Parts: sequence; structure tokens; C-alpha cells
Amino acid sequence: MIVLPSKRPKYICEFCFRNFTESLNYKYGNCFTFNSGREMEIWQSSKSGPLYGLTLDLNIEQSDYIEALTQNAGVRVLVTSANKIGFPEDSGFSIAPGYSTSVGLKFLKISRLKSPYKSNCTDGFHTIYSANGGKAQTRYSVKACQNGCIQTQIASTCNCSAAAYPNPWNNTICPSDDKCVDKVLGDYRDEEFTCDCPQSCVAFDYGVTISQSKWPSARYQATSLTNLKNKGAGFKNADADFQALAD
Repeated sequence: MIVLPSKRPKYICEFCFRNFTESLNYKYGNCFTFNSGREMEIWQSSKSGPLYGLTLDLNIEQSDYIEALTQNAGVRVLVTSANKIGFPEDSGFSIAPGYSTSVGLKFLKISRLKSPYKSNCTDGFHTIYSANGGKAQTRYSVKACQNGCIQTQIASTCNCSAAAYPNPWNNTICPSDDKCVDKVLGDYRDEEFTCDCPQSCVAFDYGVTISQSKWPSARYQATSLTNLKNKGAGFKNADADFQALAD
């Protein structure tokens, strides 16, 4: 999952949107998931290494940021298994503009045992994320279960639903400063109520190794600027963006 500015970028090619699933995150705005498996066939690679991975050039369009709301510049990246809902506000990593960033991945499979063993895991069950707007089913995760539990508590206590979570009941959305919602979240934090969200019996995770170098180099800047301008209207502010990086 890659979290971009709140506006859909104008310059991303048709190929990109055929292979990215767009969703909305309450904190970061637009999210674009590559190879999500929810609306298309899952792509696979038989080779490892940077030459056989996903490569992106991203224009974050800082000129379109909302001044009073956007404190940080860059993108938020989260690596998850296909058909699994990602939560970039709780995990993932941030990438700053003006750098070439390489991300190495290490796949990890975790197996747990059901009762009577202590792990007492689950094969998964439906959460408020499962329907995914009527599309393909999504994988169970502890975080999805916990968020669903919190939303259910908010709905029953406050007679509305929080904007941060799915609203399968089509309830009225709670005001952003709703004291009832704040109390429910505080009660969950203080363990005044708990959620029965066991770990998955089979789970997949990805270890991440990140390296960065300054981009573009001083000698390559003019060439890069020309390449960006040739990509179309989405890079109309490329001169200003490059100047900001130089400063």
C-alpha cells in the first residue's frame, strides 16, 4: 500500500490504475494498493532482487497540500499480503521526498496451534472489513477485528459510527469532536472493555530493510527535470519542486 496526497494524481498512467486498487484512509487520504488481489489476478515473480520488483517515480505535489492539516511531506508505505486490509496509521514506514529509496523484503510465515494450546488461534472470521464494499473477501487480521469491535461499541453507545472505521450499518457519522466517541476510545485504551480477537493460525509478515541515497544528483538534475516535464501536466510544478529540494 502506498499512501499519496489527498488528491488523485493526474500524471499516473492508465497502466498504473489498472494494477492499483484505490481506497481511502481517514488519516492519510488516498491509498493505492499494488497487487491487492481484490479486483484482479495476483501478480507473481519467480526472481528476487531489485531488478524484478516494483519501481515507482512519485510526485507528491506539495503545492496541493492543505496548510493547516499536512505536517509531513512524503509517502507512507505498507507491505501486506494480498487480500489483507492494511492500516498505515499503525504500521508501515514513511519515505521522504528528494531520495531514491530501496526497500528489501524478507517473507515470514507464522504458524500457531488452536486450543488447548496457549496460542488458541483462529482460522479467521468476518469483520466489518470483510465485505470490502461488496467486493472480494479480505483476510482476517487482529487489527481488523479490534477496529470492528471498537466501531460496534461506538455504534451501540453513541448511536453513530466513527468515520475512522467502516460503517456497515449506514449509521449517522459521529462528529469529529464527539465526547462519546472519545470516551469509548479511552475505555478501550484503559481496558474498560476488551475485544475477543485471537491471532491467526497462519499469518504472513514481511521484514523490511530500507536504504536511501540523495535524488537526483547534481549532475542528473537537469535531465530528470526534462523527463518529468515530458510526462505531462501533472508535473507542471516540477521547477518549483526541484528548487525546494535544492534549498
